[in-house]
Amino acid sequence: MVHLLRKHKHAVGVSDETSPISSDGHPASPPPCPDRMHQLASAWVDSETSEELAKIIFGLVSVFIVLLSPLPFVGSLLPEPDRALSFLVCSVCSGALIVATGAALASATSGPWRAAGGVVLGRLFSSQTNWEAHPLRCLFEVCAFIAAVSCSHAVCEGDLVPAMVASCTLGLAVIGIGQTMTPVLDTIDILAVAFAQPLTGYHSSGGGGGGPRSGVDTHRRRRKKSTGIRFDSLYGSLYFFAAFQLFCILRYGNPTHHLAVTVAFSAAASILLALLGQLFSTLPATRFVGRALVDRMNVAENWVTKPARSLLESSAFLACVAAAQAICPASDSPLALLGASALGGVVMVLLGTAVELSLAEDDLGWAVPPTYQPKAALTNPLFRSDVDVPAHRRTRVTLEEMRTHNTAQDCWVIIDGCAFDMTKWYRLHPGGFLSIVALAGKDATDHFHAFHPAHVFKSSILQALYRGDVEGYATTVTPVAADFRRLRMDLERKGLFESNLFYFVFKAVVSLLLLALAVTLTILGSRHATDDASLLCRLFSWTHLLPLDPPASPASSFDPRGQLWVQILGGAVLGFFFQQVAFIGHDVGHSGITHDRDIDAAIAVVAGPAMTGISMGWWKKSHYTHHTVPNSVDFDQDVQYLPLFALSPLYFKSIYSYYHKRVLEWDRISQAVVKVQHYLYYPVMAVARVNLYIQGLIHLATSRDYNRLIVFEIPAMIFFFSGQFLLLSCLPSMGTRVAYFLLCNAVAGLLHVQITLSHFGMEMYEGTRHELGKRGDSYAEIQLSTTQDVDCHRGLDWLHGGLQFQVIHHLFPRLPRHNLRAARHAVVEFCRRNGLEYHCHSFVECNRITFRCLKENARMAGEGRFTESMLWEGMCAQG
Repeated sequence: MVHLLRKHKHAVGVSDETSPISSDGHPASPPPCPDRMHQLASAWVDSETSEELAKIIFGLVSVFIVLLSPLPFVGSLLPEPDRALSFLVCSVCSGALIVATGAALASATSGPWRAAGGVVLGRLFSSQTNWEAHPLRCLFEVCAFIAAVSCSHAVCEGDLVPAMVASCTLGLAVIGIGQTMTPVLDTIDILAVAFAQPLTGYHSSGGGGGGPRSGVDTHRRRRKKSTGIRFDSLYGSLYFFAAFQLFCILRYGNPTHHLAVTVAFSAAASILLALLGQLFSTLPATRFVGRALVDRMNVAENWVTKPARSLLESSAFLACVAAAQAICPASDSPLALLGASALGGVVMVLLGTAVELSLAEDDLGWAVPPTYQPKAALTNPLFRSDVDVPAHRRTRVTLEEMRTHNTAQDCWVIIDGCAFDMTKWYRLHPGGFLSIVALAGKDATDHFHAFHPAHVFKSSILQALYRGDVEGYATTVTPVAADFRRLRMDLERKGLFESNLFYFVFKAVVSLLLLALAVTLTILGSRHATDDASLLCRLFSWTHLLPLDPPASPASSFDPRGQLWVQILGGAVLGFFFQQVAFIGHDVGHSGITHDRDIDAAIAVVAGPAMTGISMGWWKKSHYTHHTVPNSVDFDQDVQYLPLFALSPLYFKSIYSYYHKRVLEWDRISQAVVKVQHYLYYPVMAVARVNLYIQGLIHLATSRDYNRLIVFEIPAMIFFFSGQFLLLSCLPSMGTRVAYFLLCNAVAGLLHVQITLSHFGMEMYEGTRHELGKRGDSYAEIQLSTTQDVDCHRGLDWLHGGLQFQVIHHLFPRLPRHNLRAARHAVVEFCRRNGLEYHCHSFVECNRITFRCLKENARMAGEGRFTESMLWEGMCAQG
C-alpha cells in the first residue's frame, strides 16, 4: 500500500514534499513550489482512500458496538465513578506489567522466550503497523483484553494487585491466542477487501497466479485511480465531526448554537494552524513543529497512512474547541476563543507527533534538516594557520619539540596540525583542566572537534594560543584517524548534529509529569494530609492544588490517605524522575540541546543542581576527563573506586590519581573489600547517588577550578535539598523517611548500572596513550576498545536515555540523543572498513561481562598471586 511504501518518510510527521532527509541519508534538495492552494486542494480530493476509509469506519462502528454491548461486569462499573477509576487504574497497571514481562522475555538468551518477548513488545511499540496489517486481530485482542480486565476486576472485588496480576496473565493469553488465530483473521480481512472492491470502484490489475492473498496484495500495490473528483477522503473527518456533534447535542442540549460555533471556530482555528505552520517552518528553531502543522493540512493522506493518529488528534482537537467554548464564550471574547482553540490544536498536534515518533521504527524520525552553514564549517581542518593567523606570527614546530611540551607546567597540544600553548589557559577551561593536561604533547585534534562546534575554531582565544605549524604532522595521521574524520564530516553534512528542540521539550514535559505524580502520591498517601504535621501538605491544602479533604462516603470510596504503599509508589516514581531528568542533564552538559553555551548552561542549572542535586560544575570537570582518557586507571576518575572496586590488576600496585591528586593505596582493607567486590556491585550502585550529592557539595565548597555557574549552583542546591526536606516531611516516621529516601535513590541507581556497564568490563590502561602516529592509539580506536553498547529494543530507548549507545556517544559527544541510533549504522560500517571491533551486547550480557570482570579481579586479589596471572602478563605486554 501507499502508506507502507512511504513509511519511513511519514514517520517523521511530514509529507513526501517536505521530507528533510532523502533515502540515501543526505539532505533533500528543496522541492518545487507550486501554488499552495492547489496543493491543499489536491490533498482534499485524493482518491486513493475508499478501501482504507471504509475499513476505518467499519472498524470504528464495530468498536462502538462492542463497547455499547453488555460486556461482563462493565455495566456495573459505569454508575460508580470510584469503581470506574479503580477499573481504569487496573487496566493501566496490568498493561504496564505486560510490557515489563515482554521486556524481560526479550532480554532472555533463549530463542523461543526472546521471540515471545518480541511479540509482546511489538503489540505496543508497533501498534500502527499491527492495525494496518492485521486490523481484525487487533480489534479482537483489544476487546478481549477489556473483557479480561473487567472480569478480573470483578472476581477480585476491586483488589488492585490480584486483579492486575490476573489481568496481565489473561492479557498475555489473549496475545498468544491472537497470534495463533492470525491466519484465520487475515483470511476474513481478505474476504472483506474482496467484497469492498466492487463497492469502491477499484479493481486489481496484473492479476497473478499467487492465490487469493497475492491477488489482494497486487490490488493494494497497483490500484488505479478512478476518473473525476471524488470526496471519499472526507468521509473519515466527517464521520468524526458528526459523532462529536452528536455527543455535544446530547450533553449540552443546544444543537443549533453549539453546532454553529464548533463549525466556525474549528475551521478558523484550522486556518490559523496552517498559517502558523508556514511561519514556523521558516524559523530554524521551530521548523520541525512547523512541518508537523503543515503536514496536518494533508487531510486525506493522513487519514489513509495514519488513521489512529488522525483519529486521536481530531477528537482531541474538537474536545479542545468545546472546552475553549466553556472557558471563553464566543459572545464575550471571540478572539480569545480562537486563540485558545488554535493553542489546543497545536498542543494536540505536538502530542500526537511525540507519541507517534516514540513508537515509530524510523531511526531518523526525530531528525531535522541541517541549517545553513558556511562551506568552511563542513571541511576538515577547521583551523587553518594560513587563514586564521597573520603571516608574521606563523612559525614551524618539529614533532620532537612538540613531544617535549608534555607536562602541566609546559602544556602544548596539537589541533588540526597546529601547536597551541595551553599552559596559562587550561585552568579556565569550562570542561576542567585535566582533559587538556592529559593530552599534553599529543594530538588533540579529534578530541577538540568532538567537544566544540565550528565557531570555536575561529575564536580569538585559539588564535592567541597558536605557537606554530607542526612539521610532518600529516605522517602521524593514521588511516583509521583519517577515515574517522571523514565519517564525522559526513554526519555533519547529513544534519545529524542538529538538535530537535521539540524532542527535548517533550522529554522535559514527561519528566515534570513524573515529578508531579511522585509529589501527588507522596502527599495523598500521608495520614496527616489535612493537619499541621506536614509543611508541604499544609501548603497544598491552602492552595487547593490537591483534593486533600476526606471523601464524602468513606465506607464505599477509595481513600489513599494513610496508605503507606501509595507513598512507596511515589518514592519509586521519584526515582524514575531522577533518572529521566539526569538524561536531560547529560544532554545539556554536552551542549547537545541548543548548542548555545549560555542557554545550555542555564538549562544545566535547572536540570542539574535544582532538579537532581548534582553540581554541573563538578560533573563537567570529571566527565570531560572521562571522555578524553576513558578507562585510564590513573586519569579517569570514573574507574577509580578503591577501596570498593578494582577493575584491573593495575590497581594492585597503588597508583597515583591525577584527578584526586593522591595515591590510591592498595592495602589490606582494599584487598579485603575487593575480594567480594562482585557481590557489592549492585548494592553499591543502589546508594551511589548519595556519593554524587557529597561530591557536588565538596566541589562547591572547596574547588578553586573555573566554574562560572557556581553563583547559580549554590542556591539551586539549596532549593533541591529544601524540596527533599519538605517532601520527606509527609512521611509518618523517621524510619519510613529513610526507607523512602533509599528507595527513590535505589530506583535512580539504575542509571549508575547503565553507565558502568559500558566501561567496567572493557580494556583498562595506564597513562593516556594517544601516541602520535601509533596504530591503535587514535581517538576512535581508544573509544571503541574501552566502551560497549547495549543492544535493546527501540521501544526501551526511553529507559536507557541514550546510554545504550555509549560507543556512539563517546565518538560524537555533541550528537543529539535522538540521532544516536541513526549514527550507529555509519559507525558499524566504519568499524567493518577498518577491521575494528564494535562491542555491542544485550543488557543481560553486559551485566554478565561486568560481573565476570569484577569476579576475576576479586579472585586474583584474594589469591594474592595476581602478578603471576596471564591477565597481568597481558597488561604488562609479557610473553
